[in-house]
Formats: sequence, C-alpha cells, structure tokens
Amino acid sequence: MLIELRFIMRFLIETLTGKAMKINYYPETDSLYIDLSHKPSVDSREVSSGIILDYDPDGHLVGIDIDNASQKVEINEVILGRLPLQAA
Repeated sequence: MLIELRFIMRFLIETLTGKAMKINYYPETDSLYIDLSHKPSVDSREVSSGIILDYDPDGHLVGIDIDNASQKVEINEVILGRLPLQAA
C-alpha cells in the first residue's frame, strides 16, 4: 500500500509543475483528499482498496481520495521536496 502511495506522490511532484495542490485531512471520517485542480470531478476510479482517483471531463486527474488515511499514510508530517520555482 505504501509503495502505491509513494508512486502517486512522486507522480504528483513530477507532473504538477506550476499548479496549486491542496491537501485536506478530515478526522471525522479519517479521509485525506488531495485536490489537484479547480476543475470538477466527473469520473472516479478506485485503484486500490480505499484509494480513489477523480478525473475531469477531459480525463485529467483532479483529485485523490484516501479512505482510512491514518492507516495508510503518515498524516502527522508532510514533507515537500523539489518543488518548482515560480517566476517572479
């Protein structure tokens, strides 16, 4: 499970240059949502138990929903690395 999540996070860091990303944790449902775009989701696919990828009308990934997040990821710490520099 952690290997799959590492692959997803590596994909996000490498392909989302210049795009805003929001990470929200909801303790009442123990779910983590990674919002990758302001575009609405029209399709969802469960790629692993409790990991759902959301897509926009053009098939682009717009969000990742992780159920039972505290059992799948270390939610107490977020480390960002190799982020793209923004033009001044």
